Amino acid sequence: MAEKLITGDRVSGGDGSRGREMCDELLAWLRAERRQRLSSTLMKRIDEAHRNGDTGLLMELLRQKQEMGQK
Repeated sequence: MAEKLITGDRVSGGDGSRGREMCDELLAWLRAERRQRLSSTLMKRIDEAHRNGDTGLLMELLRQKQEMGQK
């Protein structure tokens, strides 16, 4: 994605539909990256709560993980 933005398509004239498409692709990529990082952080917290025996926190984090899966 970064390479496409740096070296890729140049928007020139026209109705800007390619520019809009590139923005949409970038936004989708950024959302996927954010989701991946949130999921990774959440899994680390789940593991830590499990190791520490913090059942209350573990249940809350598992609920959050389940909600992430539904979105």
